[in-house]
Amino acid sequence: MLLRPSIRRRTARSLRELPRYVGPASAAVGSLSLVREEMPAAAFAVEELAERLEGDLPVDVRGVALARVLLAEGAGIFYSRVRADVLLSNAGEALRALTPALR
Repeated sequence: MLLRPSIRRRTARSLRELPRYVGPASAAVGSLSLVREEMPAAAFAVEELAERLEGDLPVDVRGVALARVLLAEGAGIFYSRVRADVLLSNAGEALRALTPALR
């Protein structure tokens, strides 16, 4: 089910909304300027993930599932602001997991 093209497209469309919900990290994590610098990288990583999901190449179901977790974690990113560094890390993990393992 997660590998259906319609699910992949819908997930990609929703992922493209994430960067506008990225907020600054807390003072305990790092400085505000560092987080501002991470926002473009987070947005780029999410866009790259969305493009891969929409593409024609085969994907691993684990990567699709991780991409959907970005949308659903803790009541959903849409309901609370997420830190740029967390989004960057999670998007990168999902992107790496999209590549099917050689068997």
